Amino acid sequence: MIEIKVNRDQLGKFTSKLGGMVVRLKDGNPFFRRAAIEMYRGVIQNFNHESGPEGKWKALKKKRERGGGKILQDRGFLRGSILFHAEKNNAIVSTNLIYAATHQYGRRFIPARPFMWISDKLRDSLTDRYGKFVAQGGS
Repeated sequence: MIEIKVNRDQLGKFTSKLGGMVVRLKDGNPFFRRAAIEMYRGVIQNFNHESGPEGKWKALKKKRERGGGKILQDRGFLRGSILFHAEKNNAIVSTNLIYAATHQYGRRFIPARPFMWISDKLRDSLTDRYGKFVAQGGS
């Protein structure tokens, strides 16, 4: 006869590990706090590289002296308005400037220059690390 037995001691270890996973699923704040910082850095990098997910932003029709001639950085208000925070199960990067959507999506004669995005590489990395965080702990 061939059989497999599992005793209570073996299940106790499994139950303990599973309990830790449930706790991390209910409150992922340690992970999401770090993720929000990385997402924020990614958005700021978009300003530095003057690029969106499709490549370089459309050039300005007329070069401006303010902001070092950099696109979307005339006075630095938009870039300076980028904020990040974390909740139990979310990492959030945002801006509350009313004209941010105009630059993100475009409008009439203003071309879209998406700045509020993260790379696929960062998204994949965060996804992988979240799985590890839930399974093993750490951040």
